Amino acid sequence: MQQEGLRLVVATSAKSQELFALLEVIKIEDLLAQTTTSAADIVRATPAKLQLQPNEAIVLGDTPYEIESANAARVDVIAFHCGGFDDT
Repeated sequence: MQQEGLRLVVATSAKSQELFALLEVIKIEDLLAQTTTSAADIVRATPAKLQLQPNEAIVLGDTPYEIESANAARVDVIAFHCGGFDDT
């Protein structure tokens, strides 16, 4: 990804301590360009913070909220299902 000029950013509403514990478990810290946990509308704020246009970003989301936020921000989204929400 990095060789292609892509940047992986984790944007989450999780507390910093929780985020870093999760990143340690999945061992991707060396792939990350940035993390952010402090925005009311993370999906809209993160591309702007990275000086990207919405069409230059993709959201990976596992909740209806992330999909709604991505659609509202006009950011493409890849949705995946990992439990906790009804499919209706």
